[in-house]
Amino acid sequence: MVLIRKISILILLCFFSFPAIGKNKIDLQKVSLIDLHVYPEKYHEKTIHVVGYLSDIPLALYQSKEYSKLSIGGDSLMVLDDTRNGDLVASNCSENYVSLVGVIKLSEETKSNKKYYYIADVKSVKINDNNKLTYCYKKRSNQAK
Repeated sequence: MVLIRKISILILLCFFSFPAIGKNKIDLQKVSLIDLHVYPEKYHEKTIHVVGYLSDIPLALYQSKEYSKLSIGGDSLMVLDDTRNGDLVASNCSENYVSLVGVIKLSEETKSNKKYYYIADVKSVKINDNNKLTYCYKKRSNQAK
């Protein structure tokens, strides 16, 4: 029963269309978390709409709540809260299945000479609240980094 509910929530989130954000429409690409792992370079610097389970520590998007609890890193994508006041972290979006709109970025080289892709410049996050999608975070147009 719980699995059916989770699948229903994910399907609902997948089919929900985001309206244009702000006055200017954005070129939004719906993509699965799996595609982001397999072909991250295809989405580099592009605004994406992705569905998954948002953990809080670390702030990352997983395929499911179970994966987040197991900390299966290969199946997650880090989410950067690049707001000035940590508004995304403070929004109470985490520990929920979410529908997220953000931009795929490539990190600088780390000490181990590795780069990784992550989600930044998050525009909005919606959660399923009693079978109704509601914003838990929406970037304000005047919100500076």
